[in-house]
Amino acid sequence: MNVRRGYRRFSIAVVGTWIVTWACIGGFAAWQQGIWSELSIESMRKGQQASIEYTHEYTTWYGKLIALSLAGGAFTVPIIILLALGWWVYRGFSTEHDKP
Repeated sequence: MNVRRGYRRFSIAVVGTWIVTWACIGGFAAWQQGIWSELSIESMRKGQQASIEYTHEYTTWYGKLIALSLAGGAFTVPIIILLALGWWVYRGFSTEHDKP
């Protein structure tokens, strides 16, 4: 394996792992927020104030986790730019790219 293929595989692995990780966190948080929202609605219908506060707390927490996962997923763009800059710097110092 040459450096070019190795760097390409490394870049794909880093970016792919980053995206999958934050997508899983966001998916789990969205699923849990939906469950807690349904429980909150049921508590409101029954008029149970303690349950309303309890479920609202968890719904809010999972909502913040969704926002965090979106922010973490958006950080993919700077990672891609850094990897591309690393490749550009490597190609600038390498004499290997001149060979056919």
